[in-house]
Amino acid sequence: MADLLSSVIAAHGGIDRWHTVRAIDVTFNFSGGLLDLKGYPGHRRPSASVDAATPRTVFQRLGDESDDRWIFTAKPSLDRAP
Repeated sequence: MADLLSSVIAAHGGIDRWHTVRAIDVTFNFSGGLLDLKGYPGHRRPSASVDAATPRTVFQRLGDESDDRWIFTAKPSLDRAP
């Protein structure tokens, strides 16, 4: 399995290239009758940005407000030092 992973990383620019990636941005494209039935008429184009270094994802344009932003981060640890 490690050989497969090494081959895939090498085919996509090598590990040094992947260490320079800061975020992965995605834009979704939703429309159709089901959205109309659910009460969300029209065309939706929400976007997401996933931070490559920390567990953090930002979703934008999810609702009717164009400046809506939902931010998901890692749950804080409940462990406490004695």
